[in-house]
Amino acid sequence: MIITAITEVISLGAVIPFLGVLTAPDKVFSYPIVFDIAQNFGISSSEQLMLPITVLFISAIFLANFTRVLLLWISTKLSFMAGADLSFEVYSRTLHQPYIVHLERNSSEVITGILNKVGGVVFNILLPSLTFISSLLLLIMVITALMVIDPVITSITVIGFGSTYVLT
Repeated sequence: MIITAITEVISLGAVIPFLGVLTAPDKVFSYPIVFDIAQNFGISSSEQLMLPITVLFISAIFLANFTRVLLLWISTKLSFMAGADLSFEVYSRTLHQPYIVHLERNSSEVITGILNKVGGVVFNILLPSLTFISSLLLLIMVITALMVIDPVITSITVIGFGSTYVLT
């Protein structure tokens, strides 16, 4: 989850240089970091900078999307593995009940109950909890990165969107 949040912040950070090269290519060289990096790679004009910045931007987006899909796969797999362990434990405890309990219950009802309850735990508790935690971590990382870039605009935006969200 942390790696996914970091790659999302990197992809967010890649937007700024990409848009800078598109909108004001000559102004990009006024930033000392960009100027130093461009000189190290032998780039002297804004036209030469367009391709590397575009490749970096697309790479950052692909990396963020790859880690997001990987996180989704891992979260789903973890939830279903926990569900399988829970099913095994419930079924094992059911089998170890006294014999009289088994005589009084219909086995198909027991199996259906186990599957429904464990499925409810997986789909209604585990998976949404993992999704919520990863989304919250992503939100914190993105807001932190934006606060580092411009605290005033970020604060105004967070308060504006936050109050709109709370009011609706």
